[in-house]
Amino acid sequence: PRPVPVAPLEIAQVHPWQSPHWPALLLTLWWVGVALCALCAALDRIRTWRLVRSTAPVPDNVEQLYLAEARRLGVRLVPLLVQTDRLESPAIAGTLRPAILLPTWLCATEDAARLRWCLRHELMHWKLGDPFGNALRQLTQILFFFTPLVWWAGRQWEAAMERACDRAIVASEEELTEYAHQL
Repeated sequence: PRPVPVAPLEIAQVHPWQSPHWPALLLTLWWVGVALCALCAALDRIRTWRLVRSTAPVPDNVEQLYLAEARRLGVRLVPLLVQTDRLESPAIAGTLRPAILLPTWLCATEDAARLRWCLRHELMHWKLGDPFGNALRQLTQILFFFTPLVWWAGRQWEAAMERACDRAIVASEEELTEYAHQL
């Protein structure tokens, strides 16, 4: 047999972005980012759950005022109302089993108007579906963590929810003035 002539080897110049490994690497990096963001969100949920579990029931007069405000706003299914000394201002926590957390100092206050406005504000967050909106915002930020615009839009969304809630509970100029004094 005769030897077959072999052409000299050519070294192909491949740009790094043309490598078949880049899509897999980018997908892996995305999954790592999603996992880290999801871990942070899960730790936040655990911390909130522990906070809710460490609360105490509110006094009866606060509970009665709460139910009256819920009726006034047309909220039939009300979140759990509890008090805690670990917060400085009222908040609503949880999505599927929500709780309104009141600071202990607010439950002990003699200023019924301030308490009423705080309860009204948190109940309006519930009525407008803000806990579900926050869950959707958080899911979007987890999936698209690499986009700064998503984080900016999330902050804008939170601010818009607060403004919408404030506008929804004020019906007149007198209420607006009273609410502003309570803030």
